[in-house]
Amino acid sequence: GGGTTPTISAGAGAGTGPTITITKATDLSGVITVTTGTLPSLGATIATVTFAAAYTTAPKVILYNSGPNSAALSGATMVYISDANTTTTTFAITSGTTALTPATTYTFTYFVTQ
Repeated sequence: GGGTTPTISAGAGAGTGPTITITKATDLSGVITVTTGTLPSLGATIATVTFAAAYTTAPKVILYNSGPNSAALSGATMVYISDANTTTTTFAITSGTTALTPATTYTFTYFVTQ
């Protein structure tokens, strides 16, 4: 992992037509903002981050809620990062067993460690 900006792409967990950004970002930390579109899917990838430089082994990724809508997620609506789906080049944020609310902004801060 390096110090340049990673890229991000939306998944079905963010719905159709979401807005998704990654700011203040390096491969080590950053802020992800997701404004969901229509019909976000449950149990689906919300966003996939692709590191600017690959790690030698899959890193651990820690995700923090950084805004009021994100902080309100709990139980079935909680989002997560699965270690099993984190690779040397990507990690994904996945929705829980209840989908995110459409047309709502969620903000997360991530930290990456080896």
